[in-house]
Amino acid sequence: MGLFAIKQIVSDYARGQKELPPVDMKNITGFGVSLREYLDNAVNLVRSFFIGLWIGFLPGMGAALSNMVAYAQAKSSSKHPEKFGKGCVDGVFASEISNNASVGGALIPMVALGIPGDGTTAILLGGLMIHGVQPGPLLFTNNPDIVFTLFATALFAAILVLLQQYFGMRLFPMILKIPYHYLYPVIIVLGFVGVYVSSSTTFNFVLLLSFAALGFLMDMVKLPTSPFILSFILGPMLELNMRKGFTYTDQGIWPFFTRPISAILLASALFSIVWPYIKDYLRKRRRSKVNS
Repeated sequence: MGLFAIKQIVSDYARGQKELPPVDMKNITGFGVSLREYLDNAVNLVRSFFIGLWIGFLPGMGAALSNMVAYAQAKSSSKHPEKFGKGCVDGVFASEISNNASVGGALIPMVALGIPGDGTTAILLGGLMIHGVQPGPLLFTNNPDIVFTLFATALFAAILVLLQQYFGMRLFPMILKIPYHYLYPVIIVLGFVGVYVSSSTTFNFVLLLSFAALGFLMDMVKLPTSPFILSFILGPMLELNMRKGFTYTDQGIWPFFTRPISAILLASALFSIVWPYIKDYLRKRRRSKVNS
């Protein structure tokens, strides 16, 4: 709330009242996306789908993380990353495909293992347990009707959302015509209410303003805020599972590098960090050869 909502509103207000963006709804036809755009983003669609499915499958993560990771991957692998953040359809495809795929992925550990994949499936898990249904490996044997109902409901919800978006895509852009001096107070009030409701303590107001100030400092030194949110979500999980990993062996940290699965995951994470720099270096080198 502080990094993304309050900081953005205050910074926009400090720069002065912006002009409302032009909203052209006359050219919206069909689903608003052409077949050519689908074909051009075929690799992006498949990659974002698997990112969302995998992150949704991992316990406790969900859509909030998957769309950020998919967007970052789409931007890093794009031939025109400078267009992202300015209405580039590649970024929209990446974030929305992964966001939707994580919903189905989160159902897998909840139904098969009894472990919620995100906050929504955690609530669903609690509802099933209240009614005496224990999700897990035996759920398919003891209550197959519930399993089929869950997946049928997910399919029905996807169709319902598709219809809602199709008939509402010409109405939703009207929100962009609301003057900012009406939107800003509403967003700020909702932000303060949201942080208070989460724990019913006024100390969250101090945290909200503190993180808003931190967001200003990060903007001044040109640090992106998305990695901060990812670390905020994954930090406690990383610490907890690392401590568990230390208790499983007396060899300290070395099994993380010597075991095949963990070594592959660490190598993949390292590659994803250094690849943008390698790609930029190769691009500059190729450009210098062309110029010479």
